[in-house]
Amino acid sequence: MKVAHVGPPLARQGGPAGYLFQLCQAAAIAGALDGVTFPEAAPSRATATRPASRWSGARQVLSKVKRAVGPAPRFDRPSDKSLRADHGHVETIVAASNNTIVAEAQSSFDRAQAERADVLFCHDAAVAERALDSRQPGQSIWLMVHTPMPAALYMTWNWGVPEKDWREIMTFQDVRRWTAWELAVWSSVDRLIIPCREAFGELVRIDPSVARLERNLTYVLSGASLIGTEARATISDSRRQELRRRFSLPLDEPVGLFLGSGQAYRGLDALVRATRTLKSSQPGGGVAVAGPAKSSIQASRRLIPLGPIADVRGLLAAVDFVVNVNRFSLFDLSTIEALEAGKPLLMHAVGGNNTFRSLGAGCLMLSDLEPTTIADGLSRMFAMTSEQQAMLGAASRRCYEQHLTLEALWSRHAALYECQRNLQSAICNLQFAHE
Repeated sequence: MKVAHVGPPLARQGGPAGYLFQLCQAAAIAGALDGVTFPEAAPSRATATRPASRWSGARQVLSKVKRAVGPAPRFDRPSDKSLRADHGHVETIVAASNNTIVAEAQSSFDRAQAERADVLFCHDAAVAERALDSRQPGQSIWLMVHTPMPAALYMTWNWGVPEKDWREIMTFQDVRRWTAWELAVWSSVDRLIIPCREAFGELVRIDPSVARLERNLTYVLSGASLIGTEARATISDSRRQELRRRFSLPLDEPVGLFLGSGQAYRGLDALVRATRTLKSSQPGGGVAVAGPAKSSIQASRRLIPLGPIADVRGLLAAVDFVVNVNRFSLFDLSTIEALEAGKPLLMHAVGGNNTFRSLGAGCLMLSDLEPTTIADGLSRMFAMTSEQQAMLGAASRRCYEQHLTLEALWSRHAALYECQRNLQSAICNLQFAHE
């Protein structure tokens, strides 16, 4: 049986490109690349003419409206009227993004069809729709969901109007229409795959009609590795101090880390507000923010903007704990990397974050994202003794080793492929008996 992953070029980042990168690494480690194909690797940054990303086309289209967390709305932002219009601005953005996503996956799609793959394992709804429209006889179409919300909401909220409540955005006519389109694709594929039940709950929270798909779901837990990482709880004090100097972090007080984008669903704005409520009388400590541009965040005693960081391994080694204040959570790659690094976690109890807790991660959970709730959580993390931090860090590392390694990721995929192989064999036997 041949399984062909159809998606964007492989790249060490988030989204489908990053997931496929990790899965390809896992397959190579297992020596199991026969019968399973992946997209080609993305060009290096030095030679690439455009970023190999799930949303690269959408970024180009949205360049006039995309904003970082913090600044006031720009004057060239689409009006509320145009965003709410029927077949309006949102539809233009989503359609353009889908066209680019399909174009990025075209090479892997052509290869899969040329080799007559038994399973086209797609990583975006637009690609799955293309596969459904042109599937060969006996070919199965699978789709993995990579965002904790439908694409139309994801793009309109995070890059258009991040200051609005997501529930209001879900009333926009184009958002509703394109969400219905995406759900129709999810309903049409032969197998719909998502990391965990709690992540599926996020989709149901957004659109309760998604609940009808639960009986047809396949859960495949993610896994990842910052290969060769030195970010371990056992790092020497001298090495930690060296790394803190390199990243301009405080040397003598606890430091948490927010690692990711400033997109609305990541909750960075809530974290920023929370740090402003921390009083000098509360335990000392600060939060470093890696990812968003430095200019998008006002530095303070409690908040340390770092901008984009290439050396994530070193940064994880330098900090004491990791903060995840997502409003919605699938099963974040950055959280898996934090567990591999043996870091305590401060997390909003939502979606896939709850799965990490259930798996045994060393974490402190936040019941909501009110400033006082986050501030209290930060204070508790800052006040921890080194022994308490070490205990939580060890739990995180055990969680990673038991559930989230590349070997575990591949074993789950291999079991899924074997299940499909057995199903195909049974169908062939039934057909033969009938004849």
